[in-house]
Amino acid sequence: QFGTIPIIRTKGLCAKKVKDIMVRLRREKGPGGGAAAAAGGEIDSLIILDRDVDLVTPMLTQNTFEGLVDEHFGITCSAVQIPSEMAGDEKNAGKPKKCPLNSDNTVYADIRDKNFGVVLQVLGQKTRDLKEAEDERHNAHSVGQIKDFVKKLGSLQSEKASLQTFVNIAIAIKDECGDDFGEHFSTEQDLIRGDEVRACIEYLDQAIIDKKPLVSVLRQLCLLSLTTNELKQKKFDEIRTSILQSYGYPALFTLLNLEKVGLLQRYGAPATPVGQMGPRPGNWGRARSQCHLFPDGGDEQERPTDIAYTYAGYAPLSCRLVQMAHGDGPYKAKPQAWGALDADLPGGPSDEVVQISSAASAGSGGGGGEGGRKKKLTLVLFLGGVTYAEISALRFMGEHDPNRQYMVATTKISNGATMLETMVEQTDGLTMDRSSWGREPRRYG
Repeated sequence: QFGTIPIIRTKGLCAKKVKDIMVRLRREKGPGGGAAAAAGGEIDSLIILDRDVDLVTPMLTQNTFEGLVDEHFGITCSAVQIPSEMAGDEKNAGKPKKCPLNSDNTVYADIRDKNFGVVLQVLGQKTRDLKEAEDERHNAHSVGQIKDFVKKLGSLQSEKASLQTFVNIAIAIKDECGDDFGEHFSTEQDLIRGDEVRACIEYLDQAIIDKKPLVSVLRQLCLLSLTTNELKQKKFDEIRTSILQSYGYPALFTLLNLEKVGLLQRYGAPATPVGQMGPRPGNWGRARSQCHLFPDGGDEQERPTDIAYTYAGYAPLSCRLVQMAHGDGPYKAKPQAWGALDADLPGGPSDEVVQISSAASAGSGGGGGEGGRKKKLTLVLFLGGVTYAEISALRFMGEHDPNRQYMVATTKISNGATMLETMVEQTDGLTMDRSSWGREPRRYG
């Protein structure tokens, strides 16, 4: 149906294996695979990214509304379970209620990708606009005017209910963040920017002593190991001992699992040889500079001009690599070869294969878009999961790029907490007080 994808770009060992399978299946199908296979189809290019190319982004707190809803409540199959009273259903107070989250809801469509800092402001403006629309009934004097208002009444009531629900969700997230959130968030930002690293280590030590949620502690520990060279063997042993004393010895298995997958990297530890699965440290400082992950004005909330708004000034590395792969989007840095940053990024080497020449694929494209020209379509496939904030960043790129739009496919939609949950080793015969493991997404039902 979609035809052959002209260009496939990969980053990471698993991504290369998927590409090899695709190429082999096409070769086995042979040249007589149909007219669609002989020329480019709807998809202009495919980019396959291993999650271990960018392990930093999932460990950060998302700053979009949809991302924070997932962090705090847990989104499953485009829906979230919330208390009935939060959805305005007082009769069933205390019982869970399923709230669909998709763009069919006009209120949610307007706020899902926005920075959380402006969400309540946007919802407030929508509430005022709705009140003005409801007040039009006082100006309806003729039969025709009354009929027109009655036609709109159903949609107004539906929008009013949606507004109340999302206002309650936003307030709940704001209240749950608490007073500690500001310090936690600033520590994350300092780590990825390379500022005040010593102070961040002290904050992490104190969080372990205070028995802060283990998931939160592990996210900060992983950030520390991924973004700095400060986790020497001596300090690593000290932190590990503190975690075991605060959270119990079963946490040791979790720390070992984090090391195996490369989320926890000790300074000076040997890298996995190319072609084998395992941790492969990168040079975060150089990648941060080369990819311009902290652009000027990237923390703009109301009228963002860069994908960095999704993480309060930090542009997700995975999405920046997608921009750099084309060099024809709003990202104005000098385009680089697809594998130019391999030495600075974890995840293994890059690869690229051209299945159809650019001339052939251009000849198969149809009209449409601005000036009769159809926008190019890039499919971005994440192996190992993608966050809602990264999806928002890709959606932002498509909306602001006159030449290209993006489609996202993934093996899982995740965040830092859900990624770390998969690292938890279930140990027979060992018990643990799970109440100290931290705030998991609140799932009602």
